[in-house]
Amino acid sequence: MFKGVQLFKKESVMPTDPILALNEVFIGESHAARVSYYEVQIDDGPFVKQKSSGITVCTGTGSTSWHYNINRVSSQNVSDLLDIMRNMGMQVANNESLVQSICRRFNEKLVFEPESEKMAFTVRDPVFNATFATTKARGFAHRIRLRSRCSDAHIVLDGSTSIPFNHGTEVILEMLPDDALRTIHLF
Repeated sequence: MFKGVQLFKKESVMPTDPILALNEVFIGESHAARVSYYEVQIDDGPFVKQKSSGITVCTGTGSTSWHYNINRVSSQNVSDLLDIMRNMGMQVANNESLVQSICRRFNEKLVFEPESEKMAFTVRDPVFNATFATTKARGFAHRIRLRSRCSDAHIVLDGSTSIPFNHGTEVILEMLPDDALRTIHLF
């Protein structure tokens, strides 16, 4: 489980009780067609301004659901890429067996162990231009901090609990060892 979604309005004010999520957290504007604007810090990196359709962060238990489905590569996309490579003069086959093998290998890497202490993040439909530099659209982190520049955004925990996340609000997403899911493997 996430140690918590820690919300605060100013850096000097920290919450006393974290809010926990088991699978995933979505942060973005409430209206799906509105661009989300925020600053994000991954682990100890710098804050980066981003515009996107929102950001999802998941635990290992959530990696088989939304995270998997928004990041998985389809056989159509792989086949199209192989065709482009062939048209560029590269010697690559484009047959169903190869396409399925590439899809399987890529997609298997998206799922990780439920007891893992890392989180996976995905920036949905990132805006990259002269103002917003290209950054990683997905990856892993131990700590993610966001500052809202949104007008009507929410933090949604496990698809059910919704918390306002408007301009000036900050959130820290992190997993601590004590909060990681413990599982038993039976053989």
